[in-house]
Amino acid sequence: MTRGLNRRQIGLTEAMVAAYGDTVWELSHNVQLRIGDPVRRLDWKEIDRQRPGTGMSDGQIAERIGLTRDQVTHIRLLLEHRRFRREHYHRLLGLGGGRRFRAERFEGPERRRPLSDAAMALRAALDFDPGDASRHLRAGWWGAATPASLLRAAAGESAFHAGLLDRAARRAARLVEAGAGPGEIVTVEAAGLAHLALALCAASLAGAALCPRAAGAPALPKALAPFAAFEEASAGWEDADPDVLARRPPVASDPLAILSVPGAAPRAVVHNAHTLLAGLDRAAAGLGLSAADRIAVHGPACGALGLAAVALALAAGAEVVDRPADAAVALRAGGDAEDGLRLHVLPETQLMFAGAADRLSPNPAMEARAVSESGAVLEPGAEGALEVRGANVVACHVGGAGGVDGVDGVERAAFTADRWLRTGLRCVVRPGGAVALLGG
Repeated sequence: MTRGLNRRQIGLTEAMVAAYGDTVWELSHNVQLRIGDPVRRLDWKEIDRQRPGTGMSDGQIAERIGLTRDQVTHIRLLLEHRRFRREHYHRLLGLGGGRRFRAERFEGPERRRPLSDAAMALRAALDFDPGDASRHLRAGWWGAATPASLLRAAAGESAFHAGLLDRAARRAARLVEAGAGPGEIVTVEAAGLAHLALALCAASLAGAALCPRAAGAPALPKALAPFAAFEEASAGWEDADPDVLARRPPVASDPLAILSVPGAAPRAVVHNAHTLLAGLDRAAAGLGLSAADRIAVHGPACGALGLAAVALALAAGAEVVDRPADAAVALRAGGDAEDGLRLHVLPETQLMFAGAADRLSPNPAMEARAVSESGAVLEPGAEGALEVRGANVVACHVGGAGGVDGVDGVERAAFTADRWLRTGLRCVVRPGGAVALLGG
């Protein structure tokens, strides 16, 4: 129940209202088809029988699109207030014409910790175009899956994932006990892929955002101040109580990962589970990955490549290992000249392409095009500048030389007016959609 709670306690921004509002409205009880007048008669049995035509409840919507129930309720009530008069609601409730409020389920505002200014600013960076967000939700590219939910699903089938879940949950409990929560930033300098997987799963379980920091990585914008550092050998984690995680389960719309973007001024991008995991299940299947695989990466794991590898492993239910010699599948960065399965990643899109060097398959959640210097879209087979867009592309850059919107600037200079990301790469898009990258 959102009664008495403000947006900072719910973790909701106006950008989220704009991005998810139309979808919540379309799925809610505001779009309904009832026969007769069972509501006036308070005929609950008939109402329940006709429920498939009355829209989804707030809890059902939350489970489907990856928001909290409170966020869905607040968005729905806000849109109802904006779109039609609802003064009569209070009178109807007073006359006994509703049963929405449940006193036993109500959690008062005094028990809800407001999110910090930094956490709310981080959420504001997830400022997606409402039309794009609505399309991604309707198409199923954005759902309720998180690294935490994927790990829990795999733990029932695999001893490796069961052990990873136990370790991650206890470390997440330590983070929560220390005050970590939705929107707080946890950094990690992962020595290997297994360490990165543990950190990502722990951060997801705690609702925090993970920022992998390799040695020599570009600085983060000043507004993105870390809350804590994730240590693989943190003291006392074995005695932590994972039950504290039930207070606020993570959802897919929460900020999940922060990656630095190279450049003269500190910049970063913010992913949530919607963008980080978009298309990864289908990409994993297309690459032939399965729960029987052991996955490693060639080169440093603490970066966009490592994060994409961990996400692919979770989507496929596969294990991760630190040494390529121990793996059935060793993933390489796109610029690596050696043979092997290649992933082309950018901080803004995570997994862009995968496959052979001259014939790459795009992430299924993404589309690609080649454009001329004037911005004209080129026909297949012509060389041009690579632009991409889709459900796995972030909303904007945080930081840079801007200085607007309160987060050291929110830059969209790398995006075209119709939301295509300028990658800075040259390419040839072949007939059928395969892409050959030609470098910068």
